[in-house]
Amino acid sequence: MGTAKMLLPFKEKSIFRHVIDQGLHSQLYGITAVVNADIPELIKEASAVGAIHTILNDRASNEMSQSMKKGLQSVPKDADAAMFLLGDQPLVTSNDINIVIRDYYSQKPRPLIVQASYENQKGHPVLFSRCLFPPLLRVTGDEGGRSVIHKYQQQVYYATMQKKMAPDIDTKADYQALLREEI
Repeated sequence: MGTAKMLLPFKEKSIFRHVIDQGLHSQLYGITAVVNADIPELIKEASAVGAIHTILNDRASNEMSQSMKKGLQSVPKDADAAMFLLGDQPLVTSNDINIVIRDYYSQKPRPLIVQASYENQKGHPVLFSRCLFPPLLRVTGDEGGRSVIHKYQQQVYYATMQKKMAPDIDTKADYQALLREEI
């Protein structure tokens, strides 16, 4: 897009700040933002939010898995699970996050993965049980946790969201649609 998409303005804040704020207003216990070390404005934006832990990823442009690994390595030892939010999905709400958390803790036995499902489309947020951290740490490339979700697909619980899926903002057209609130 020619610019750091997460820094683009949306409703008087950056797209990134919308994602962070939704996390802060949810039932998440602690938030870590893994940010591209090559984008000083993004580092500044993350650092301005005192309630989150910021980690710099000096290999962010190469692989999504590197950001995921850095985030996982910062998860407190007593955490049951980790949830991944994408910095370019400002329409994922604190309610969406809370539904995934609620569904994780309400299922017996607890599922290994809880993934948001929007009108039968799988999306974010995604929560992974701590027992899946080792395979997540072995993921390479730009796939994020998809291969782990696929491998353990029989143990995925789909949290039903009563809305359309929150899209990634990847193109100028996506961003313009977001501003017009057509998505």
